[in-house]
Amino acid sequence: MISNELGHKEIWHEGAIPGFISLNVWYPDDDTTIIVLDNVFSPAYDISHALAAILFGQKYEIPKEHRAIALAADGLQKYVGQYPLNPQVTFTVRREGDHLIFQATGKGPLPIYPESANEFFARRANLQISFVQGTDGKVTGLVLHETGHDVPASRISDTTPPPPK
Repeated sequence: MISNELGHKEIWHEGAIPGFISLNVWYPDDDTTIIVLDNVFSPAYDISHALAAILFGQKYEIPKEHRAIALAADGLQKYVGQYPLNPQVTFTVRREGDHLIFQATGKGPLPIYPESANEFFARRANLQISFVQGTDGKVTGLVLHETGHDVPASRISDTTPPPPK
């Protein structure tokens, strides 16, 4: 990927396999490279962003540690549904027992865990999900927070297709 972050051109690539994640960010105009390697699924992008901000003398936030809280299993049902991002990609949230599974079209299922009533995170990927509620308390959408981007999607259904076999 090629982007502009913190006012500096960056060229980056990330990769992951079970038990390992890597991120390589090159700032060609600054003759600088940041590499993040971890043997767990850490917030590698957040770590590299904070390191770049320190390097370039800008404000930064230390990545926060996510801690799961307990929510009643039957209360999780209100988040279940389909949230289309565009005609090709739909985010599906389904309940499996006492937790939720998040899945984007063409991607594998990902367990997500609550850290508050409407905020969830994944342990195996660097993403967070904020569920949006209307004034009536019903879930109307979600915002996917991933690699420094916030991606909103409106809810179109409170049912999900059966999980793939």
